[in-house]
Amino acid sequence: MSLGIPSRAATAFGTTLGAAIYAVATLLGLSSILAALPWMLTIIQIVGGGYLVYLGIMLIRLHIKNQHNTVTVDVNTETENRKSQTFEFHQSTRKAFLKGFYVSIGNPKMAAFFFGLFAPVSGNPNNLGIQFTILIGVIIIDLIYHQALARLISLASRSFARTPIRKWLDAVVGGLMVIFGIGLLLNIVNR
Repeated sequence: MSLGIPSRAATAFGTTLGAAIYAVATLLGLSSILAALPWMLTIIQIVGGGYLVYLGIMLIRLHIKNQHNTVTVDVNTETENRKSQTFEFHQSTRKAFLKGFYVSIGNPKMAAFFFGLFAPVSGNPNNLGIQFTILIGVIIIDLIYHQALARLISLASRSFARTPIRKWLDAVVGGLMVIFGIGLLLNIVNR
């Protein structure tokens, strides 16, 4: 909840890139490779589940940190703050993009979705036009969906920006990410 509009948009682009990679890989035959080498899918699940747990813990830590800190503004250092914020903006946008990408690429359900979507048309060289059209359509829809979601979250977070609710939302979202990550890891053990 603590990201700004540009960072949310960057996260959406990262998520879309991860989805696009899965879509292209599926069309190029990744599903056949993963079917032949199931340990590769297990590695994707372990990395994805671990990363979700890590992100969740970071959000919970942010909640705890925000419970004890208050924000003060010094008028004399306004220029220095603007320079610092500009640097942090660029850095956090890049980090946000990478977080979106890692979450998307570490999601084995994303791979399963694209395997199911492209299975009827993959492997047939006569269907290249259909495959390409579906691929471009899926990427555009995914990008529009994630950008709209980022904008909606951005609008909602403005309402909560100066309230204690935002701090609790960070904790709740962090907790859910930890639960989903652990669930993904437990799914590997239960196979």
